[in-house]
Amino acid sequence: MADIPETLHHYTTAAGLMGIFEPRGFPGWDISATRSLTLWATDARYLNDAQELTFAAKDLADALRDVVDRRSDADHAKRIYDMAGRIGIGNFLDPEDGKTTHTAYVTSFCKKPDLLSQWRGYGANGYSIEFPTQVLKKFKVPVLEQPEPVLGTAFLGGIELAQVQYKIDRAFIEREARRIVGATDYLSAFRLALECLAQFKHPAFEEEQEWRLFVSLPEDFTRCSFRASPQGMLIPYLPLRFTPHYLDDLSAEPYGGPRSSPVRWCTTSSRDSSSVDQAVKAGVTSSVPSVTLSAGLSVRERASTSRPR
Repeated sequence: MADIPETLHHYTTAAGLMGIFEPRGFPGWDISATRSLTLWATDARYLNDAQELTFAAKDLADALRDVVDRRSDADHAKRIYDMAGRIGIGNFLDPEDGKTTHTAYVTSFCKKPDLLSQWRGYGANGYSIEFPTQVLKKFKVPVLEQPEPVLGTAFLGGIELAQVQYKIDRAFIEREARRIVGATDYLSAFRLALECLAQFKHPAFEEEQEWRLFVSLPEDFTRCSFRASPQGMLIPYLPLRFTPHYLDDLSAEPYGGPRSSPVRWCTTSSRDSSSVDQAVKAGVTSSVPSVTLSAGLSVRERASTSRPR
């Protein structure tokens, strides 16, 4: 697998740009709404590749059957064989209740800040936002409206960041199969299986050179939101959240320094860069005008020279 780069780029529309920086609070914590970022992680089954989560499914199913030791624990082996059978045909229903769907939620990035295929597919007349990967790894998944005493938080970590693979890597799949077989419970095994499958995509999309931020959860574990696609389809997604504060210890120094905000602006390449800068800064830092912007984000607007003819 490739080394994780220092920064990655997210292509989006003007509406997406504003949604990322729109001030949102953290229920249960005394944190300014301006100290946050939001990314939408889309249910992988609704992405542009019809073979999302299934392109490598048969290979993973075969690897699970090869790796499991049927002699050491017959019951465990039976569960793994059952999981392999389900995964091999793209059935991600919970094996215990037969109703709850397990899936992976994905946010897409690219190493290149100005790639024509990305402008065409995701950021037409839009923007490319550069994220430090250390910031991406600190995004959290909302699982509850408010903190509960048992869990202690309404937000969970567990976000993964990886480069998409466009051909079957059997050595990688075998390593992941061993992790799945070694999981302590069925829910964890299913989560690991889906996170493995979310890292593969059909070779027809190789030009995108995609990196992904992803997490796998059963649909009853968190309440997803919905957005409408241009075709009128309802698309499930999770609003991933970032703040420089540590939610488990608000007395600790925030990520990036004691006066840090999640964003720092650089000059964009657009003729309209000043208005973009002012508009988003107004949303992010209006209540803290003297804040130090230090997490290293920059924005590039699509230049006219990048437009397809």
